[in-house]
Amino acid sequence: MNRTTLIYADYGKLADQMSGSDSVASKAAKLELEVAAHAAAAPGQNAARVQAAKALVDVAKSNRPRLVRAHALRLIGFVGGKAEAGAIAGLAKHPEIGQDAKIAIKRIQSAK
Repeated sequence: MNRTTLIYADYGKLADQMSGSDSVASKAAKLELEVAAHAAAAPGQNAARVQAAKALVDVAKSNRPRLVRAHALRLIGFVGGKAEAGAIAGLAKHPEIGQDAKIAIKRIQSAK
């Protein structure tokens, strides 16, 4: 499967799988999410990048476990733009993932 063809819902499904009790499936989902996000960040993949960024923002803003949300924020730093930086700005004050949000915002700002 071409990693850039993941649809919006697939990011949420992978995030859910990451928080599951099966450690092998969890690690596989984390890797798949990471590969898909980096593939979407490749030159010429603007539509996939926008889709990935929006899906990852939803994961970061969800009630999923901290590590899943933090991983989504890290990936937003690679695929996100100004809109995503604004969308996650409120998370910068979050007690568990605030630092992750700040790093993602800084990464987005330094890429422009």
